[in-house]
Amino acid sequence: MSVASEMQWSLLPPLTMTVPQVQVAGILEPAYGVAGDSFDYALNDNILHVAMIDAMGHDLAAATMATVAVGAYRHARRGEVALSEKYTFMDQAPCPC
Repeated sequence: MSVASEMQWSLLPPLTMTVPQVQVAGILEPAYGVAGDSFDYALNDNILHVAMIDAMGHDLAAATMATVAVGAYRHARRGEVALSEKYTFMDQAPCPC
């Protein structure tokens, strides 16, 4: 597994979640060649938050960008930021110029 793939796999939530309200499952393919692809989900009360991230490329730079995007997404989600503001926050996270 490449360093980029290791980064992405360590960032993922559990690949499955089953609770009375909902079932969620996700996987990345190819399993050992991912770099800029990621996903995240969280269940807060009765709201399922889901994000799919695709940073351009398949190298360490793409993995780094996806890591920043997921981190920004999680930060905005936990801060209960509106959906449109989440996108802006994620877009500005790599370069808060």
